[in-house]
Amino acid sequence: MKTIVQIFKINILLTALLAGFIAKSQNTKQSGDWQIIQTWEGNLNVPIIIRNNYGFNKISVANATHNVSIGTVGVKKDLNIDKSGFILEVKGTLTIYGSLLADNNLIINVLPMGKLIIKQNLDVENNLTINVSEGGQLIVDKNILIKNNAGIVVNGDLSADRIEGKNSNEISGTGNIYVNSITGVRITNFKGKIVGGTTNLFFASPNNLSAEVDGELRVKLKWSFMNSLTDESGFTFMGFQVFRNFGGPMHYDEIIFGNLINGNYPQNDKNTVFMDPFKYMPGATPRYYVRAVYKQNVKSDIYYYSALSNNVDFSNSPLPIEFIYFNAKAINNSVQLEWATATEVNNDFFTIERSMDGKWWDVVTHINGAGNTNHLTRYDFIDNNPYSGISYYRLKQTDYDGKYEYFAPVAVNNSNIKKGTEIVNVAFSAQKMEIWVKNEVPGTRLIVADLQGRIIGQFNLFTEDYVQNITVNFARSYQGEVVIVRLISNNISDERKYVIR
Repeated sequence: MKTIVQIFKINILLTALLAGFIAKSQNTKQSGDWQIIQTWEGNLNVPIIIRNNYGFNKISVANATHNVSIGTVGVKKDLNIDKSGFILEVKGTLTIYGSLLADNNLIINVLPMGKLIIKQNLDVENNLTINVSEGGQLIVDKNILIKNNAGIVVNGDLSADRIEGKNSNEISGTGNIYVNSITGVRITNFKGKIVGGTTNLFFASPNNLSAEVDGELRVKLKWSFMNSLTDESGFTFMGFQVFRNFGGPMHYDEIIFGNLINGNYPQNDKNTVFMDPFKYMPGATPRYYVRAVYKQNVKSDIYYYSALSNNVDFSNSPLPIEFIYFNAKAINNSVQLEWATATEVNNDFFTIERSMDGKWWDVVTHINGAGNTNHLTRYDFIDNNPYSGISYYRLKQTDYDGKYEYFAPVAVNNSNIKKGTEIVNVAFSAQKMEIWVKNEVPGTRLIVADLQGRIIGQFNLFTEDYVQNITVNFARSYQGEVVIVRLISNNISDERKYVIR
């Protein structure tokens, strides 16, 4: 039987040990800078390089309302812990605007409602222990780098760009991990959810996604995929999900195929094809992308996803107008133009242009397009003022959003047409104007004027059967104003108006 004295001595010893343990802990008393002594209980100094001679074995951001920072935005500072067996406990918020570095035996406890934010790397050589409690968050903007014997328990949230280990490292728990890649760390005992960013763990993702549109405006997607999982990974490939997005940031609420995809797709198929069951919607510019679906073998009701494939964006590559033909034919003193399309998407209008030499083009007219259609559509137009001799016509197609493309020109011979004088082409800037005219009539005058009738320049033209070039130098800038170009010859005249830009 122990005597009263012995019991008294034991109680004194336990009290002394407990007092010593408490003395070796340092807690925050308010928010603030880690290196300011008023941040800590007892107004004691806490360095950002903690060596073996440091008097405390544990530092705690002890209150959920406390917000402590090491460094600031734009001022990078590291927390370097050289003391073995040191404990960092976070119940409030600790932000490190650099890296957290340690040699051996670092213990990190993120308690419920706690948040540890590391703007650079978490880098520990050996024997790292991390406990993220439910409701706690460990956020590493860059990488978690561990060499040996790391045990990470995640029941809350952990995020990092990548987690990289060497030997005997393991993650367990039931929380959430947000990470682009994990290497050198066992995750087979982790029962929570792993979500990737631009890439996701070691999960193979679809790639080389391409699309084509058939005559009925249906989108056919094609991608390649090679599953790289091994039997020891703890995961099984399940299939694919296909997404269609009609604008805004990418999101996962427009799954058009595959909450889970059954055995229609082999695991290793370099020519996987999917046909969107809906027709291309008029006026829309969809974006498609694909990801692979996996299941964790130890928990059948949780699924994981690969990185997204490249996306096919029809707003950047609009569906083309499919032409069937474009013809020009001289009839009497006019030219008849005919063309037809098989499909049109977002087609606002056509512009007909003509040229005498295939270099300088005049706008003849605009013809409204059909908008969106997958049916044969025919168009025609008669030019009652064509050029004489050989000339050229071409089509310009413009979408609703202003995007356009040209189609190859066609030639027509108007050898029977005689026209005394005409303006062939005009090019201009704010300071001058280049005018090309064809004149066959004596006494023709070229007049350039403004809307008030003030003469900017006038010229007498020679009687010649070819195109002449006249340069008009402006005495001042006419930017934003309307300039009139007029040809006058006996009873024949040709007049054009141009807005100087």
